Amino acid sequence: MSKPTRLQFDVTPEALEKLDALKKEAGATTRADLVRNALRLYEWFLQQKSNGNEILIRKGDELVTVEFIFH
Repeated sequence: MSKPTRLQFDVTPEALEKLDALKKEAGATTRADLVRNALRLYEWFLQQKSNGNEILIRKGDELVTVEFIFH
């Protein structure tokens, strides 16, 4: 296993507040765990888009196609 590389970046106080709220909601132990999980999810979304798949949300009997716009 390779040695981890430390990554640092600046965020606004509002972004840090959102990050910590997401960390709590997701049950992540650390901010780094939250970011790693978010990166996995982002990678999955990009793979689905690349493969021509659609992402659907089901609420009861209703299915809605969701378009994700990545910048």
